[in-house]
Amino acid sequence: HAVFGAEELPNPPTALLLQDRGLWVGGQGFVALVELAQNKIRRIAYVPARSVDRIQIGGGYLWVQYDKHIYRTSLSELH
Repeated sequence: HAVFGAEELPNPPTALLLQDRGLWVGGQGFVALVELAQNKIRRIAYVPARSVDRIQIGGGYLWVQYDKHIYRTSLSELH
């Protein structure tokens, strides 16, 4: 069963970021954290984005750039 199957993520990914054993995936309308060892979506957030341009980790935050906006959320709140 593939992580990137249509039944798992709402749309194809447009940005990826590998972090430890997880993969942050962003695409039209969503940002998700995929647990690679279990091939499972651990967290998903729905965002009003046509596509996610960039995902970065810095200063204890997850930063997501989409549609000329930057969104940040604390990593401690996500885990």
